[in-house]
Amino acid sequence: MRKFFLKILWVVLPVVILFGLSEYRLSLVPNTYNLEKQTIESNLNNIVVMNVGDSRAFFGIQPWYMPYTECNMSNVSQSIYYDCQIIDRYYSQMKNLRLVIMPVDYLSLGYKIMDSDEYWRGYFYERVYGFPLESDSKSFDFERLSYWQLYGVRTSIAYIQGNYPPEGLYQWNDEGGGDNISEDSGADRAQEHKSLYNEKYESSIMQQLEQTISKLKAGHVIPVLVTLPTYKTYYDHIDSQIYNRMLSDINKITSAYGVPYYNYFYDSRFTMDDYFDNDHLNDRGAEKFTKLLNTDIVQKYLG
Repeated sequence: MRKFFLKILWVVLPVVILFGLSEYRLSLVPNTYNLEKQTIESNLNNIVVMNVGDSRAFFGIQPWYMPYTECNMSNVSQSIYYDCQIIDRYYSQMKNLRLVIMPVDYLSLGYKIMDSDEYWRGYFYERVYGFPLESDSKSFDFERLSYWQLYGVRTSIAYIQGNYPPEGLYQWNDEGGGDNISEDSGADRAQEHKSLYNEKYESSIMQQLEQTISKLKAGHVIPVLVTLPTYKTYYDHIDSQIYNRMLSDINKITSAYGVPYYNYFYDSRFTMDDYFDNDHLNDRGAEKFTKLLNTDIVQKYLG
């Protein structure tokens, strides 16, 4: 029996070692999560302005057009929960931080990433930052345990071989437009977002947002709420009740905490040429929007 177990061990042990080494190799693959973490942690003493947010901010705010050192800590489908986790983790370590731009979009106050089809993104926040999962709905999931599961077998093999984009899987959008923008696709996108909105989350999300705002103000950092622009093929199809509810909630925060709010959602200064698709700016639009943020917000509050 002892010889039998030794034989099993000799077979299993190399597999376990190879698996462990491959997991370690996959943990080193650059992605938007670990690249942003490296960026903020290597510039803690230099950052003056920071923004969080979802993909609209990720593609729509370009730090190099800011006059101060700005760090874009947004990410695709990032929820307010993770916005606040990031701010809470770093704001007190950033000695020169003076202003934080906090996007609040159409579905933000009723959205949890862990209850969407992109729940797996929560596992990256957990692995890279050590943040607790947004909810317990996916606590038991193989994707949570292994990069092989997160990336998938084919992609994992490619990454282990070094075949991955060094910029971290996403690039700023090119000119876009054309087939990316239409009434039908805009309506579909708006409907998709409506399906992700859940009113029952509003209270807890508002509470967390208010707590983070209070921390920033106590630390003499200016929080500013912003709603990013979308194109008419998107905003013509949104649920007005959800949108008005968002405005009502934001008004409560601005009244209670004296936080400024800038709403660019319907901004007609942005034309089709500024969009990659129905609700994301392209490079041209991102430059335009970032310079607008600089004029409206950064210069106003920081001089």
